[in-house]
Amino acid sequence: MRSFLEKVYRTIRRFRMIDRGDLVVVAYSGGPDSMALLHALYELRERLSCRLHIAHLHHGMRGEEAARDAREALSKGWELGVPVSIKYVEVPRMAEVWGVGEEVAGRRARYDFLTEVCRARGATRLATGHNLNDQAETVLLNLFRGAGLDGLAGIPAVRDLTEGVKVIRPLLEVSRQEIEEFCRAMGLKPIIDRTNIEADYARNRLRQRLLPVIKEEFGPTALEVLSRLAAQVRDELGVLEGMAEEAASQIIREAGEGRVVLDRATLASQPRAIARRVVRAVLRRMRGGLEGFTFSHVEAVLALVGSAEGSRECRLPFGIVVRREYELITFLRRPSRQIPEPKRVLPVPGEAPWGKAGVVRARVLSREELPPDWREYCTQRAYIDLTAVTRPLYLRSRRPGDTFHPLGAPGRKKLKDFFIDEKVPAARRDMVPLVVDEEGKIVWVVGHRIDDSVRVLEHTWAILELSYVNCQRGLKYDTIKQRPHRSKAR
Repeated sequence: MRSFLEKVYRTIRRFRMIDRGDLVVVAYSGGPDSMALLHALYELRERLSCRLHIAHLHHGMRGEEAARDAREALSKGWELGVPVSIKYVEVPRMAEVWGVGEEVAGRRARYDFLTEVCRARGATRLATGHNLNDQAETVLLNLFRGAGLDGLAGIPAVRDLTEGVKVIRPLLEVSRQEIEEFCRAMGLKPIIDRTNIEADYARNRLRQRLLPVIKEEFGPTALEVLSRLAAQVRDELGVLEGMAEEAASQIIREAGEGRVVLDRATLASQPRAIARRVVRAVLRRMRGGLEGFTFSHVEAVLALVGSAEGSRECRLPFGIVVRREYELITFLRRPSRQIPEPKRVLPVPGEAPWGKAGVVRARVLSREELPPDWREYCTQRAYIDLTAVTRPLYLRSRRPGDTFHPLGAPGRKKLKDFFIDEKVPAARRDMVPLVVDEEGKIVWVVGHRIDDSVRVLEHTWAILELSYVNCQRGLKYDTIKQRPHRSKAR
């Protein structure tokens, strides 16, 4: 047990994962990895001078098993005296609405929730249980998927999650076997998620069928070899990224919302590896990520760059068109085909639909009916002073020139600038519901911020609770206040 803790501690110190005084949110499922992570950090908390907070997401799958996992997370918080946040979402429904697989939807929902918890609690670190086996599996999966150097770089030990918050992987240098041995030595009883052994997922098949053959043929150090490869690729990628960034400053002529213009000749003169990275950076800017773009899409753009024809274009996913107009390469994003929702009345009390599966609800409360956590940051619930708005209230999409005074901000702000600061993709902005009053004042940018003028004050007696539900049963934090804990004798 002690050697395991020392190994985890060395990883934390080597990658500077935790600073003194940090609040660390631990992503906890109840499985061996997350249970070992939580207990390792708990044992090291005084040595690291950090505080812990458990976050558990109920995915709305596996029926009673998932409900049992949530209860176990709550129980673990009581056992250790560590606060816990729990949320329920319906991942299958989210996958249907987003048009993605359940695995992708689950990951997106998980990180949305974890980001929310970090913001709400003021945490600076999010710890996940990725280990040495996960690193090896990721490298191999990305290799076979043709992900290139970025895929071979595997899982980073530390990465940015959002402003002021980093994701850390303290178990990245310990194997799954070491984790299981640590759990046995500590007398822990992890939960085994049956989806981790089902052959429906490519990672599970690789884990069950391919990795045992690799370890048998090349020895037990094969995992460390793959991990070292990922580390070397990450170091070299850093150099490439620096070179690509410097080249991009010479290549990009114009960069606006939905339009980026490059100098064709300068891009064509770059080494192929740098040119690819510049194109990828532009696509990332246009889309907000690279999911859905492949190697062939990047190569199609570079073929356009190298073409002898004066004017050509190629079409990429998500409505992005790349045009060559003599010595310019222009990336354009077509306007989203989504039709903004019509303006509609929001009854008070009552509810109004929004989008394919959304509902905005309103109910009136007295001061005494406010829940204890009403001041907590929450993307799907807001409390406002009912006397500060002119009824009736409406739901509508954004309009050119919209402004409001975000809660806590020094003054009014253009809604467009607010969305940019909040990193809301341009294609989604028309679908963010706004609650406005009869005078047209924005009361709540749903999922983000209320207007400062409608905040609840000490003398407020009539309160309007607004909530938004979309493919999930609301947002609920079950929080345990930390209490003194006496360690059990080992």
